Parts: sequence; C-alpha cells; structure tokens
Amino acid sequence: MKPASTGMDGTVVPLLTMFTKDYKIDLDAQILLTKHVLANGADVLFLCGSTGEGQWLQRERPAERAGLLEATKEAMDGVKRRIPVIFGIYGNDVPEIIAQYKEMLRMQEAGKAATIDGFVVSPPMKRKLADAELDSFFTGIIAAIKEPVFIYNNPATFGENNISVATYEAMIITFSHVHGIKDSSGSMDYRFDVLKMLEKHPEIAFYTGSEGDYFKCLEKRAPAASSKIGSIPSISNVLNIPARIRAAYLAGDVAGARKAQDDLNAIRNRIYHEPLTKGKAQRGTKHALACLYPGTALDKDVVVIPDHVKEMTPDARKAIKDAVDEALQHGFVMRFK
Repeated sequence: MKPASTGMDGTVVPLLTMFTKDYKIDLDAQILLTKHVLANGADVLFLCGSTGEGQWLQRERPAERAGLLEATKEAMDGVKRRIPVIFGIYGNDVPEIIAQYKEMLRMQEAGKAATIDGFVVSPPMKRKLADAELDSFFTGIIAAIKEPVFIYNNPATFGENNISVATYEAMIITFSHVHGIKDSSGSMDYRFDVLKMLEKHPEIAFYTGSEGDYFKCLEKRAPAASSKIGSIPSISNVLNIPARIRAAYLAGDVAGARKAQDDLNAIRNRIYHEPLTKGKAQRGTKHALACLYPGTALDKDVVVIPDHVKEMTPDARKAIKDAVDEALQHGFVMRFK
C-alpha cells in the first residue's frame, strides 16, 4: 500500500474563471472570488476545470491561464492562507497533454504565480478509446508528471470515454503519485463500484463531481472511514454547504449531513435556474456572486464562453438574488470582508 497522502482531501472548489468582455482574466474579480471561497470552506482550489471553462481557455486563450495563477497567489497572500492548488490539462494525445504540463510548469515559475501542487488529467477530448488504449494513454501521461495526479472521468466532455474501474486500479498500482479520482459521469452505480474498489486502496481519495449526491457517496462508509470521500462542487464557488456536509458526516452527525445535503439541493436548484442547459452552473453562480458583492469587481454582467451564452431573464435574476439572500440568512454563505 502507498503511504496515505494528506492535504488535498475534502472540498475541492472548481474555481470559476472571471472573464472580461474580451475574454481576458479579470484579475480583481478573480482575486475576490478566490478570497470568497477561501472564507467559505475550500480545502483545495481546482483551476482550469470544466466549471472554470478550462478546456475552452486552454484552446482559445492559453496565455490567460497565467492570470489564474497570479490571482490565486495574490488572493492567498492577501488572506495569509495557503491551500493546495490543482490544475486541469487536456488534449487528444499524450504528447499534447505533456506539452501542456510543461507549459504550466513554465508559467508557475513566474514570481507572481501560485505553485501548482497537482494536475488533473482526463481521457482525450475527441477520441473514444478502448480500455487497453486508455490504459496506455494514462500511463504515458502520468509517467511524465512528477506532482500528484487526479484522474477525471466525465464522458460527456471527454470523448464519451467512461474510465473503467480496472483502469483506475492499474494506475493506482503502477504510480505512487496518483492521489485521487474525480467522477462526473452521473451514474451512482458507477461511483459505488469505484468506491468499492478503493476499499483496497484507502489512501486514494474519491471526489464526486455531482454535488447533489455527495451524501450518498459519504454514507457508503462509516463516518470514521470517510475522510477520503470528497466533492468538487460547482456551487462551492458561492455556498459553504458542501464543506458543512463533510464536517457533519466526519463528526458522526449523519442526520445533520443529510439535512445539509437537502438544504444544498434546494437552494442550488434555484441558482442553477435553467435545468439541462449548458452553462447553467457558470451563469447562475457568476450572477449569484454579483448579487453577493454589490459595488465590487464581482458585480458585473455575466461573461461566459460562447458555448455557454444564454440571456438571463429578469425572473431568473430575481430568483437567484432571492436564493442568495436566503443563503445569507441561514449562514450558507459568508461574505468575505
């Protein structure tokens, strides 16, 4: 068994990317967002993930990724709190992803950049591979990376590739620096199969990318054995409830964790105001932050990547504002001051 890794478990916030209208990084908004999530239970920051529109950013504005690292460092320096930072890198073949890895290492060498503590890797963006091909794909990538690695499963985004449980286990056995698995497949049976396999590898973390089922994942283990089950919830850009779910469950307050999950689902559905529409999480959370921080750099028109653009109606804006006000009243979010 590999030694247990520490410091990258719990609530991993897939940080939004705050764009200007011409798709540069809005540094002031990004810094305030980062300070906000640091004040609301973040254990790890995940930059350039799907929530952060990272695949588009890497493809269309790759140099802007340096702004994410700069804003992250400035925010953590400003609040005098340092937590781990992980970064998503993507591509359709092994050389492309290794090239992205090396590029990010160069970017972090700049004095204003946050240190990247781990990398998130996924299947090819546009190629569907057989299981044996996927094993070879991940082997080539992970062998080239020195930092902790997180394997990300999201078939809808990454070439309809659904990573097999056997592939995960092969990577865990082969490489000592595989730290964890993130799943956004949407299948509870699949998640339970992964969690069952990980009982043989208790040092490996599992993160659900579907915030609505976090409690269901936690309850597969007793509270005392659940510390390696975390979440990567888009809504944690606004709310602190995912961290509350985890804290309650680990403390043995199962009923409290279940209630917190119910609270999260109810208020999240009001912020994600357009079910089944692409970009609902980005639009909803960015507008929620504008409501939460009036008169600041976050109080701005929502800017999302072209694929996510959809006009928000006055009724939708009001529903989100009402949800934010309610969250403040119940302590589900704290304003950074």
